[in-house]
Amino acid sequence: MNVGLLVTKEARRAVGDETLKSLFENKDLVYMAELGDFVYSDLRDNEVRSLVILGDAGYTLKDEIEQKTGISPLAMDNLPSEWVKGKSVKYVTALLQAYVSKASQSDLAYRVQPVHTKNVDRRSLLRFKFYQYVPYPVLAEQLHIEREINRTVELCPKGALSKTPEGPQVTKPEECSWCGYCSGSSYLGYLENPTFSTTQFVEFVNKITSIYGPSKMLFSCKPVNVKEGVFPVILPCIAYVPDAFLLASYAAGLQPMVYLAEDCRTKDMGMKRMNEMPSHFPGTNLNIVKITSEKELEIAMNTPVPPMKIREIPLDLIYSRSRRRSLLLWSIKEMSKEVPLDEEDEVPSSFYVTVDTEKCVLCGVCVRECQMLVPQIRNQGDSITLEYDEYNCIGSGRCLRSCPEKAITVKEKVKLKEMRKVQFTKSVVTKCRYCGKPIGSFKVKDKVSVMLNSMGYNTQFVDVCNDCKQKELTKMWLQRIGVSK
Repeated sequence: MNVGLLVTKEARRAVGDETLKSLFENKDLVYMAELGDFVYSDLRDNEVRSLVILGDAGYTLKDEIEQKTGISPLAMDNLPSEWVKGKSVKYVTALLQAYVSKASQSDLAYRVQPVHTKNVDRRSLLRFKFYQYVPYPVLAEQLHIEREINRTVELCPKGALSKTPEGPQVTKPEECSWCGYCSGSSYLGYLENPTFSTTQFVEFVNKITSIYGPSKMLFSCKPVNVKEGVFPVILPCIAYVPDAFLLASYAAGLQPMVYLAEDCRTKDMGMKRMNEMPSHFPGTNLNIVKITSEKELEIAMNTPVPPMKIREIPLDLIYSRSRRRSLLLWSIKEMSKEVPLDEEDEVPSSFYVTVDTEKCVLCGVCVRECQMLVPQIRNQGDSITLEYDEYNCIGSGRCLRSCPEKAITVKEKVKLKEMRKVQFTKSVVTKCRYCGKPIGSFKVKDKVSVMLNSMGYNTQFVDVCNDCKQKELTKMWLQRIGVSK
């Protein structure tokens, strides 16, 4: 997506022309200019679809740009001049490049539909503008995973979410408070913040670490004055921040700080989400800094950055079916390469499955039911094995409810040592007595034999494959016809 950069005269003096020129190294930046009346036609001519505004511009300018160019207000980032004043060239370059990279991934902003404005000011009345764009969550792609759909809908405190054929969506945007709690507390993150999606997060973090190195990342619901080495992101509410963002920030080389301002418009949901966030990176003593006052914020910004290794977050992680779950697992894996993790520590939003090997007959029902592909049945020579990839379990309980033998239990609050592939049940493969083709486990064969005997049925074909069974039954039928003749 084409990105434009507009700077105020004050911000231009603070940054310097040489630093601004260097920004054109970013392939997504197609237009840059100082603010003036001519920029509207330039933005249209250069087909700019997202915008970074450096300097104190205010809502009025965004409104003008939206009216004259069609650029969505949700695809515009306004960076205060204070963020760049007195900062090093390295910091300013990293900050602006990060915001340009973030803006290049603003596709979701254009999926947001305008809603009727509740408070119409004189300016809007004169323009007959009775709508506004609000950052309510949008569905990034189709979702058919039952657990994630149900959880996301249930999380909404306003009842503004509904199930649709594509997945959970905000069907009552005028009732949505856009606190983002439904997105931040979900397991996979299919419902995204249109102003700071998972893709934008990855682009933002990678750009900062590649230019500036180890530093701090501040998630805040309002603009605040920041110090050198602190990179701010402004969200509608910090309830939008998922655990995966916090852990991935640390793994990439940025210490995460979360600031809930006193005047946050949805403070209750922000506090609820903050209390759910992990207090530290699992298995380490690296704290996730949670801030609720300006005094705490000042102290946190002056605290030295802990020693961290720089890593690039692979963008393909979030294109898998697990999305943010993959990002969280990548963070733990990468951090384990740097420091030994306390394996007794718990991992947030994780579940652990156990299978009673005495009851399990390797029927494979759990494999067919799980939408996260956690259980797998593997054939290894003359044996068959049931494995559970505990990393990806989100506690849907589909395997638990569908197991005919009641052999499965699921627990929450998983320890790091339990986040692994577990082999539960192993059995010898039953082979067709005619052709030798594998047809299942001995446990299934024995179970079927017992069931058929109890109902008075013949068990002579329990160890025969379907093809051979059809052949043998055909022979028997022909012989019977021959006898009758």
